Amino acid sequence: MKKLIIEMTDPLGVTAMELSPDGKHIVVIAWTGRANALMLIETTTWETRLLVAPQFLPGWTGPIQPLRVHWISDALLAVDFSDGHCSVVGFDGRRGRVLGGHFMRMIAPDKPGELPQWAIVSTQGFLVGTGIRRINIVTGEKVTVPIGLPGDLVSAVFDRSGRLRAARTRETKWFTPGAKITNWYRHDEASPWQQVAQASMTEDLWTPLGLPDDSDTLVALSREGRDTWAMFDFDVATRKLTNLRVGHPTEDLIGTQEDAGLNAIQATTHGLKPTTYWFDARWDHLQRSIDKALPDTVNILRGNPQGKVLVFSYSDRDPGRWLFLDTEKMSLREVSGSRAGIEPGAMRPMQMLSYAAADGLTIPAYLTLPDDGPAKPRPMVVYIHGGPVARDNWIWDFDVQLLAAAGYAVFQPQFRGSSGFGRKFEHAGYRQWGLAMQDDVTAGVKAMIDQGIADPSRICIYGASYGGYAALWGLVKTPELFKCGISLAGVTDIGERFTDWSDTNSTEAGREWLRFAVGDINTMAAQFQAVSPEKHAARIRVPVLLAHGTEDKRVPIGHSKRMASALKAAGASVETHWYEDEEHGLRSIANIQKFNAALLDFLDRNIGPASPMAAAASAPSN
Repeated sequence: MKKLIIEMTDPLGVTAMELSPDGKHIVVIAWTGRANALMLIETTTWETRLLVAPQFLPGWTGPIQPLRVHWISDALLAVDFSDGHCSVVGFDGRRGRVLGGHFMRMIAPDKPGELPQWAIVSTQGFLVGTGIRRINIVTGEKVTVPIGLPGDLVSAVFDRSGRLRAARTRETKWFTPGAKITNWYRHDEASPWQQVAQASMTEDLWTPLGLPDDSDTLVALSREGRDTWAMFDFDVATRKLTNLRVGHPTEDLIGTQEDAGLNAIQATTHGLKPTTYWFDARWDHLQRSIDKALPDTVNILRGNPQGKVLVFSYSDRDPGRWLFLDTEKMSLREVSGSRAGIEPGAMRPMQMLSYAAADGLTIPAYLTLPDDGPAKPRPMVVYIHGGPVARDNWIWDFDVQLLAAAGYAVFQPQFRGSSGFGRKFEHAGYRQWGLAMQDDVTAGVKAMIDQGIADPSRICIYGASYGGYAALWGLVKTPELFKCGISLAGVTDIGERFTDWSDTNSTEAGREWLRFAVGDINTMAAQFQAVSPEKHAARIRVPVLLAHGTEDKRVPIGHSKRMASALKAAGASVETHWYEDEEHGLRSIANIQKFNAALLDFLDRNIGPASPMAAAASAPSN
């Protein structure tokens, strides 16, 4: 086996890279400081040039910029632009034929060696349900794809000839419970649709992923008869799942990759750290070679296992970098980093651990310690993720590194209800706002104190969205643990989630999910009131920081404003930061910088002192 050689070059800050089918070019979406630009790298000379610059036009609220890019041949690109149009772009950089609203995929040619000419696009935007068509990128000929299904088209599966053969739809009725998710299949576009599976919004239903080799067997993502999401075959004739392709007993499957024939060749599971599985021996060999050369990283491979391969490598200390692998020479050249100015060696590692909840359930967690000398009890920030059916990940996290650089230990409990760890773990958090989910946070904080990691006199709890709720409720439920609390766009009244003007309850599907996962306001109003921070603001005796965007549609700013009023009425110490034109979270770099400065100052005053690095670390590089 040839020895792998690593050659380093100066990094550039980019957000995405794609390798051309022939391996001769790499297209790059790069951040210019104001918007995205499209760049092209030639992989023999490594010459880099601007392909498409962002446009700033009068009357537009934002720049016209490339958002996503896809190779449609060795010399042509399909680019999704922010003006809602997907266009063909050549090496001259000019926008050519408009394909539609959003590129979906190319159709493989009938004969080997022929260039693909037909693309599949959605006609209006990124949502599949807006309409689909096939378009010839050379002649411009358009063919509308027949759908003819009730409800909204959620996802679509095509065969290698580009025919729509499987689909998932969602049917809801205004103010009528019982939204349905349905999986459909047809042998070809002239055949009638067959309903092959149906479930309510709150039930598990397998998801069609692919249709390899134009067969009548689907590849499906399912956790039927098991705890975690895994990949199966689905036999349309018998309407049954068969042949487990890949699965893990405690980790959900989160991603797959297909070859040109739409055969699944790779899958990734999502435990505390992702694991990649290849079904192709050549890819598996390359993966093991790259992982050996780049240890302690997650390495994502795309390209030709017998030619040129683009590797994206990231870790808890590295935001990610793209490398170019020549499989003939077995040489690896770094092309670019994803963020300029980040030195991985100066970042802090994210430890993976677990602890026992009050009822014995094992809770996974992450812990990041500052670089401040020998082990000792430290000031600690308990950082709670949103969702709550979401999770943190083993990645370079700006917020975590910011806090660690400021001298704080950062503890991230993946409490029950978090995703990625199986159905039982996720469902254990349903209807447990302020109850078992919060008890998991409490158990984790106590474990950090007992292990000598956290200074019990200097612990603050912080989160956004659901995390903001958990931060505030922690101040009420376990006041002895925390010296301060920070809520960004947090829920403060659970019952209000059913009546506020949010995008969550604006549809019957959203309201049904709320009733299932959070609880039924008609029967649980008393429980909601018992665990809503706004209703118990008088019990909070430590400083609170509230931050919120004025245009938040997910958790309207009224939640934080009412909480601020209740805290002030109770005589509590509260500071507020309202951000104009921001939605659910902060997007403006200026506002992120302002919030980070306020956050570090608040922590410094309440559980600090922070390290001198804090001020320098408060601004993101991109």
